Amino acid sequence: MYFLTQDSIRQGLAKAQQQETSLNLGDRTAYVGASDIGQCTRKAILSKTSPRAPSLQDLIRFARGHLAEEILASALQDVRPERQVELSADIPYCWACHWWDFYTPAEPAHCPNCGNPIHLVPIKAHCDFVFDDDLVLECKSSPLVGIQDSWEMQLQTQMLLYEHCLQKSSQGVILVMDLAGGALQITDPYVLDPNKVGDIIRRAITIWKGVVEASSAPDPESLDLKTEPGPLCGWCEYLGTCPAFKGEELPDDLVTFFEQYQHLCRAEKAAKAEKDTLRDQVLAMLEPGKYVAGDLRISLFNRSRTTTDIKALGSLLEELGQDITEFQNTSPYQVLDVKSA
Repeated sequence: MYFLTQDSIRQGLAKAQQQETSLNLGDRTAYVGASDIGQCTRKAILSKTSPRAPSLQDLIRFARGHLAEEILASALQDVRPERQVELSADIPYCWACHWWDFYTPAEPAHCPNCGNPIHLVPIKAHCDFVFDDDLVLECKSSPLVGIQDSWEMQLQTQMLLYEHCLQKSSQGVILVMDLAGGALQITDPYVLDPNKVGDIIRRAITIWKGVVEASSAPDPESLDLKTEPGPLCGWCEYLGTCPAFKGEELPDDLVTFFEQYQHLCRAEKAAKAEKDTLRDQVLAMLEPGKYVAGDLRISLFNRSRTTTDIKALGSLLEELGQDITEFQNTSPYQVLDVKSA
């Protein structure tokens, strides 16, 4: 039974992950990917220059993503979209005066602005699914809330390279598949936002310059790299050295206290997910009414609630020459956030 240890399973998943990455994505250290542009700049740089062995939890999350794609591919077998479509380009960039021009037909050898040599920033996107009508679909399996901006930036990068490489525009959608709850969400179609093109290019240049700098540094994690704290920080393998999370060192006797607090937070989250699943099953089985189950007395009924369309209200107030912030009050409150480094 030696093969049923956590370590042996981790090693097996790591090997499978490496093979999958090499087959579909190639050498990720040799280019800036669309997913890199959508995530924290520091993590994108360090993942290429100071890679760490993924944990078992990370590997399971990666495998979950692949599983979601395979489920979707099965559902789309009659349509047969292209999978893992690679799109790549080089951005001519001058390190001296920071000139760049993504739309230059021919890559210049020297900067037209200052005459210094031009460097090329390699950028690639791997689209999960591409349909005949130029629809790009990005498949996600994460239930995390608050990271849609990251996903949108990744999709915008894919659509930008689609237009650049294929000389035609596309639309994009993000599909989120909850493998535990069986829920499915599909966003409204996106189009390439011209206002985000500059942001995409500048982020790609920043990441690649960071990769070049960190590759020759004795300790890449000690460099002053741009950090962008967000909901995914708790899953970042570089959190322990991240300057955004430096703080006052607490006494050792408080370590157990916070470890217990974090354990309870995780248990609470798992219990809520299980409770929500059971609740959905009950709602699917029963009509509104009163029921008896052993010693339990159960009431199932409908309620209504009133919500305010803040966006519409803000537009109305703007037409009247007022701002909605004039009617809002701000009050402070405390937030306790504990992450594992």
